[in-house]
Amino acid sequence: MIKVTDITFTIDQIAKSDTVLITAVKELYHYDVNGKRTDQLEGYRHSVVAPDNKFVELEIKTSTAAVTQEQLDAAKGGVIKAKGKGFSGRFYRTRTGDYAFTATAEALEPLQG
Repeated sequence: MIKVTDITFTIDQIAKSDTVLITAVKELYHYDVNGKRTDQLEGYRHSVVAPDNKFVELEIKTSTAAVTQEQLDAAKGGVIKAKGKGFSGRFYRTRTGDYAFTATAEALEPLQG
């Protein structure tokens, strides 16, 4: 039997394109078994929108930052277009039993122009 949590999605399926617009980037820290944040940096969380899919919003986690917040602040419209490399998205069950979506990528590669 196939479970919804076993299905993975590509960036083309979620964004209807291989490009997204990065709107924000934040550091992602490790949490210990008690749920307390540590000082150990795990990666970065990029807030993105998919202009080819009704500007759906999602977050993509990567091990390195695609851009800095300063670059976003200086960019036209406060967004930077990027391609997702090695993207994988899936649904998971939260503690409350609801479904949520999570996405990771090997990298988000900023595009010129």
